[in-house]
Amino acid sequence: AWGGGNLYSTFSNDPTYPAPPDNVTFTDPVASSGPDADRYRDTATGAVKDASNLGQQLSMFTPHRSPDGIVFDGDSLLAGDLKGGAFVTSLATSVMLQALGDTSQDLVHCDLNRTGDGFTAHITRLVSGFNSPIGIELEGNTLYVLETGLEGTNSSPKLWKVSLPADVRTDVTVGNTLPNSFALLQNYPNPFNPSTNIDFSTPDPGIVPLVVYDVLGQQVQILMNRIVPAGNHSVQWDGRDSRGMPVGSGVYFYRLAAGLHHASTKKMIVMR
Repeated sequence: AWGGGNLYSTFSNDPTYPAPPDNVTFTDPVASSGPDADRYRDTATGAVKDASNLGQQLSMFTPHRSPDGIVFDGDSLLAGDLKGGAFVTSLATSVMLQALGDTSQDLVHCDLNRTGDGFTAHITRLVSGFNSPIGIELEGNTLYVLETGLEGTNSSPKLWKVSLPADVRTDVTVGNTLPNSFALLQNYPNPFNPSTNIDFSTPDPGIVPLVVYDVLGQQVQILMNRIVPAGNHSVQWDGRDSRGMPVGSGVYFYRLAAGLHHASTKKMIVMR
């Protein structure tokens, strides 16, 4: 159980702790380019420094921040720089952390970029002032952060709702005439490179998932999975998978479902 001091009082360098397994290569930690949560202490002088201000990269976060919650915009539903990123909460407010000038107890956005076999991250603080946040969940474009209330005189934990900008991908209702039937049209252009448009019509409002699959039936990208009004809609696919990587040339399928009784699948071709 976590009790504040027990973790530190029982810590020791255990000589019986297993060595790293043979024939396993560990990748380097995620390198942070800041501008937030990247303080450290110079081991030679003891001076507190800001890595990004010095043009340096830190291994992810300021020491002692105790990041305890992480979620990803895996469906790329958020807008702008937030799209496809990670969101992290940190719990600690230790004396060691305060000495580094890092308030922690916040929500940061991690813009992850692949570099070779690893990643680099651009870390930006979005919200600060939580009371020991311990849980985080992302639903659509809404983040929920749960506090423990362990710090300070206010011991009442709260559940916070953080609204983030959503990516708008549909153009709704062409003209004043609503469709009287469900329809999924052929994408255009087809074949395509780098992007294509997918038009569909639904006579009733409801949750509409539009998903891209490869020829093996594996999910490639969720283009949409939200409530849409009745009308004519157009969605653009930029030819990237859920990790933001361009897909290879080949045949792909897009499937649209509306309600319990309407579903349609069509084929499209990517030519790089």
